[in-house]
Amino acid sequence: MDEMKTLLTEISRANSLVELKGLHEKLERKMKEQLKGYNVPEEFVYSLSEVHDTIVKKALYFAECETAHSKVGERPKTWCWFVMGSMGRREATIWTDQDNGILFDCEQGKEQKCYAYIQQFAAVGTKYLQAVGYPFCPGNVMATNPRWCNSLQDWRKKIYNYLADHFPNDIRFLLMAVDMRPIYGEFQLAEEEKQRMTELIYQRPIILKRIGEHSLFPKLPLGLFGHFLEERYGPYYGQFNLKHSGYVQLINCVKFLCLFENITAETTLERIEKLKTKGAIPHALLEDTKYAFLQCLYFRLKYDAQYGQHDYYIHGEKLNKEERWKLKKVMKTAKKLQRFVLKKAGGMKDV
Repeated sequence: MDEMKTLLTEISRANSLVELKGLHEKLERKMKEQLKGYNVPEEFVYSLSEVHDTIVKKALYFAECETAHSKVGERPKTWCWFVMGSMGRREATIWTDQDNGILFDCEQGKEQKCYAYIQQFAAVGTKYLQAVGYPFCPGNVMATNPRWCNSLQDWRKKIYNYLADHFPNDIRFLLMAVDMRPIYGEFQLAEEEKQRMTELIYQRPIILKRIGEHSLFPKLPLGLFGHFLEERYGPYYGQFNLKHSGYVQLINCVKFLCLFENITAETTLERIEKLKTKGAIPHALLEDTKYAFLQCLYFRLKYDAQYGQHDYYIHGEKLNKEERWKLKKVMKTAKKLQRFVLKKAGGMKDV
């Protein structure tokens, strides 16, 4: 992957957002060429993640300089910009949208000034990321949203509230936060809070039970007789959601099992390996899960690169015979893993 190393060097030397956007587009061209030689792209995905991280860090460096120049508020003593979602798990496609947040810690009595600085940084940072090719998150999971931009004290209050209430949205927010990965600033701040949060979840059986139940959705688009269940109405008529065809179900089931075992890891593949080390899943099911997950990455990368499928809906005829067979196998494995999770979660007390 010498071309990728050259691209990383070019990104590190970029002096403007325009240059960064051009290098992001160059990444797309290189990915289309290299994807042809991969079936299960484990190495490929990590290389792609490294390039994404380098682009994001450079854009945030520019944003930090602009924020300092604006002289708004007061810079906290420590802060950390973190990413979530597929980028947090190092599984992002070429053109992934933003899922990010900021944590900061400041001296008592300076919270208001620190918030002013961080909110300005969040506004500039998300705008710059959008300018270099990372669209705003449709669900507003971004540092500009007060839910994801917090002082250390406010963040802990929110986590405790999610744990206390455990409504469906609370569980969804916890699952998002489980994927948080520091990318710019004081990494230790986000790492320690992630560890604290996972331990709190582990200590609460009712939360684990709710996360397990959440992992059973969305429903897999596979019919009783092995046919794809396509949308019958609306703008996606005749299509099915590729993201919901095993990928989401697999990553959420693996998350649940890691939380159940009090395992902390960044990527889904690392989580699977740690589950293997701990003997937490039957060997055959674990191997099937890893294979199915890698196939999901292949489909996501291929169709994002070829068709620009940012909404993940696809016509079945775009898949060749082998791909249809592999995707059906993926969904069958996801169903098996969901049944395993249901057994674990179903045995937990609802208190």
